Amino acid sequence: MPSTPVRLALIGCGGMARIHLNAYGSLKQKGIQTFEITAVCDPALDRAEQFAALAAEWGDRPTVYADLEALLRDRPPDAVDVTTPHHLHHTTAIACLEAGAHVLIEKPLGVTIRAARRMIEAAQRTGRTLATAEQVRRWIGPRATRWALQEAGLIGAPRLFFAQNSGGDRHAHPDERRSPLPFTWRQDKLTGGGGFIFDGGVHYADVLLYFFGDVETVYAFVGDVNAWEWPLPDGGTRRISVEDTCVAHLTFADGVVGTWTWTGAAPGRGINYTVYHGSHGSVYSEGIYPTHPELQWWNGEVVPYEELIRRFLASLGAEERECLFPAALFPDPASLSGDHGVELEVYDFLEAVRTGRPPELDGFAGLRAQAVVTAFFESHISGQPVRVADVLAGRVDAYQREIDAAWGLR
Repeated sequence: MPSTPVRLALIGCGGMARIHLNAYGSLKQKGIQTFEITAVCDPALDRAEQFAALAAEWGDRPTVYADLEALLRDRPPDAVDVTTPHHLHHTTAIACLEAGAHVLIEKPLGVTIRAARRMIEAAQRTGRTLATAEQVRRWIGPRATRWALQEAGLIGAPRLFFAQNSGGDRHAHPDERRSPLPFTWRQDKLTGGGGFIFDGGVHYADVLLYFFGDVETVYAFVGDVNAWEWPLPDGGTRRISVEDTCVAHLTFADGVVGTWTWTGAAPGRGINYTVYHGSHGSVYSEGIYPTHPELQWWNGEVVPYEELIRRFLASLGAEERECLFPAALFPDPASLSGDHGVELEVYDFLEAVRTGRPPELDGFAGLRAQAVVTAFFESHISGQPVRVADVLAGRVDAYQREIDAAWGLR
């Protein structure tokens, strides 16, 4: 176990990187001195300089780089936190792993299954840690939901789930067919890999895997239902090449079945909830994720959120409680709200690097979640159900071929 702080570099200094940086800052403010941010890297130097200035508020000012190669050549860090655009994940991670650094990579793991597998192979080859940044399962709501569904068996044998997340933009008239938001790399299939269904969907896919285990088959529709034009900096517009709607049917190896709907092309009244049914009751939560679950039994009796959380926390032994909610970070887990998952995910990564233990979510965990969502697109292309195992193995890849070809992955 290293006695010196982990030397950490932040690769990418955009919006998600700011959330990661705030999490590292919170760790420092809580007295966690097991790491130092020694470098930040972004091709936009002004953005990297801003990050360095923020990091200097609770430590030494990190060295600023516009070029990853120069950073790795000058003084390879012990670990890196990668929050670049998706199409750069695999090249960035592989370069860092081969330079001897452990890697935490923002989800989705890779822009395609092939890209993600290249990263996993590099981690295995170099003997370094590859961790997937995934905060949603670490929130207290999903932790309590899994306990209710599996450990405590409060709803009996799990049977069904339904996730309905639909809404529409309220800032642009539908007849204008023009998004109020600017076009970015996230709206391009080649750089984003599949839009929000892919980018955000891996969160919920990981939650479902956490709750129910492996997904066997997926049958889905995906499409760009809005078909809007998106503004460009030069005043022009561009049609996005990713999808805004998904309706999917999932079958799990343990027999659970369910539907998952997400769309941004449903104006009017939006609906956002998740519900999990068993033989004796259900766990329900408003919102895209099960952040505020309540239990209802077959006879109508309800266990509200606060009571469910109390029972969940009371069920934890000292070791498990410390693992899920380290006392140094959260001495009172019952009071948690909002996104405390990023702080937990970066802490877990640092502890994995420092102690040599595996992270909670390694590269393969990220790949499994990514494969579920990728199966939505592959099912739509084929017009039939697909086996997630075939997507994982690369036997089904029609949607991804264009992306793989663009980045030399074929």
